[in-house]
Amino acid sequence: MYRQRWLTRQLQLSETILPITVLTGARQTGKSTLLANEPMFGGYSYATLDDPDSREKAHTNPVAFVDRADKLIIDEAHREPDLFLAAKEALRKDKTRRFVLSGSANFLLLRRIQDSLAGRAAYHVLRQPLWTEWL
Repeated sequence: MYRQRWLTRQLQLSETILPITVLTGARQTGKSTLLANEPMFGGYSYATLDDPDSREKAHTNPVAFVDRADKLIIDEAHREPDLFLAAKEALRKDKTRRFVLSGSANFLLLRRIQDSLAGRAAYHVLRQPLWTEWL
């Protein structure tokens, strides 16, 4: 059974302000579960780079990968750094696009990622569930 997380309100707000929402956090904190179950992400297509086929497609042609949907969630996005530049370019062409990039790595600390998406992305960290979230 899915339980709404405290971070949901902040995610809803940032989605209305900026076109890219970045959700990071330690493994097993519920990032993928939140993205799969929150109604606000119901209209988004979902891709995970844990899947070798998806990762290969993202590596071979990052532009085509991000162009697969106007609203796209990319889980474990840090596995293919060129997706960040492809998302930036997609937004330059069409400002109505929306992306959610999630993963267990802190994207801002990774040397392989060449663009911080400053001014385009809201960064959020999902921590372990709070006691009040379990009640």
